[in-house]
Amino acid sequence: MKFKFIFLVLLLSNIGRSQISTTSALVPTITNAGLGDLYKTSDTNQLYIGLSNGTLSLIGGSANNWGLNGNSNATATSVLGTTTDTKVALTSNNTSILEAGKRGTLGLVTTAADFTDANQYMAYLRGGGTSALQFEASGNLYYKPMIFTTTDGNLRLKGTSGISDFFEIGSTGTGINGSLEFTVGDDGDEPIIFKKNHSSGSTIELMRMQGTGNSSDVRIGISTGGAVANSVLQVGGSVSLPIRVITGNTTLNDGDYTVILNPGSYYSGTEITLPAASTCKGRVYIVKNISNSVRNISTFIAYGGGTSTVLNGGRVYTFQSDGVNWQTINDMY
Repeated sequence: MKFKFIFLVLLLSNIGRSQISTTSALVPTITNAGLGDLYKTSDTNQLYIGLSNGTLSLIGGSANNWGLNGNSNATATSVLGTTTDTKVALTSNNTSILEAGKRGTLGLVTTAADFTDANQYMAYLRGGGTSALQFEASGNLYYKPMIFTTTDGNLRLKGTSGISDFFEIGSTGTGINGSLEFTVGDDGDEPIIFKKNHSSGSTIELMRMQGTGNSSDVRIGISTGGAVANSVLQVGGSVSLPIRVITGNTTLNDGDYTVILNPGSYYSGTEITLPAASTCKGRVYIVKNISNSVRNISTFIAYGGGTSTVLNGGRVYTFQSDGVNWQTINDMY
């Protein structure tokens, strides 16, 4: 109350005086202000009053307060926040946009893995149900880099690529039917390239996936030296395929490719069972029978036509599903 009275007296005594214009940058340098002189900063519209020692004091606030028009007296130790375990929130349009504090203070502790540490310091980006963080990228004319969430609970990253392209990585789906998407380009011809970095500063291309226009066609090249694959799949090196040796009845599955039938204990009936051809169109199996006996297998179309269930001894068969039947592609000794 005493301060308010003194301030009122000083203010009334200066009504007849002129108001001196200055800038916020000059305020800390003024040491010859007259007692009671009024100074107004032209850049921040703040009002100061001269003290008996010639310096200025901010009217209506402390010099340690953060001003709406910026602060000229901030130092390397100045902070914006709290000195207690209290949430700090940045709002706009009465909506919390950014909150900072401990996980427990922000009310974000759950029983899910990685979300249980109440003392973890963090920044929480909000926005009334969804949130977004956008970056400036003046070089791209159409898209801007942004990390954002959707109302379905998905997180996505949209990035710029060159002057007019983009890439997007993110989760998609609803309920429990989630998936992860990778999207690149805006005309269908941009590749997705996987590289590794070497300590020498160079990068080495490992794999390239290349699309063509508005079609589902894709070419995948592994170790092709940066060239677009010459087929749907091109591998610039060796390929390892599964192989196993059996000595008894077995059922082939999607983990098999080559199967060797050695002598052993096979019981009567179908000794080698193939999956239904309708479930795996295009799949290939190689079966080599060196079990010293004829073996029975699921029905297949023989090399010369007609059906068969016989694997003759000392023979190598190659079968491929056409979506209806297992076709013999090769039958050789």
